[in-house]
Amino acid sequence: MKYGKWLRKKRIQNGYTQLELSKLLYVSRHTVTKWENGKSRPSVELLEEIFRIFKCTDEEIASFFSSYNHT
Repeated sequence: MKYGKWLRKKRIQNGYTQLELSKLLYVSRHTVTKWENGKSRPSVELLEEIFRIFKCTDEEIASFFSSYNHT
């Protein structure tokens, strides 16, 4: 699974719109759209914040890095 699909799935599971997530991360909605479409990736700092917002466990984070294609 690509990062963008993971992000979209987690965003929807957590009840956020792209606009709501973008405001929490201090980025534009367009930026979140680009991440979900695989056109760009968030910085490591933003990825850490995404994990925090979605309340990802250490196990989920480890699985993310071992399982997901980040390109």
